[in-house]
Amino acid sequence: PVISAAVHVAAFAYLLVACILSALPSAPLTYREAVYSAFPLGCSAVAIFVGLILNVRDYGRNRFTSFQRLMYAFCSLILLVGCIVLLAWPASDGTESRSPTSADWATLAVLAVYAALALIEGKVCRYPVPKTKGEKNASLSKRA
Repeated sequence: PVISAAVHVAAFAYLLVACILSALPSAPLTYREAVYSAFPLGCSAVAIFVGLILNVRDYGRNRFTSFQRLMYAFCSLILLVGCIVLLAWPASDGTESRSPTSADWATLAVLAVYAALALIEGKVCRYPVPKTKGEKNASLSKRA
């Protein structure tokens, strides 16, 4: 959980800063000319922020069921594949096709680490112990 939280925070911080830098006209050329520009960077930052919130809410992995593991892996892989597709076939801006910059490759590396973390975490983390009927807490109604 500590490594996962650290990767989530680092990935979110990088994507947020890269999003801001690619949106500023006075930013370095590497970010202004990036194929994976401000809009996809912002979307990726939001997706990883939601993952960070879920990570903090279930820090002990008490609710990390098979469905949650599957969705976590799918979401991270969708982010990674989207970045790969955009870098492999960049959209032309009308005059010429743009080529990926070092900021694009750094973003791809961050998303690859995030996807690897999701796959490893889904495989390594223990499954939550299901509660039996005898372990349920009894609750009294107002009438009682």
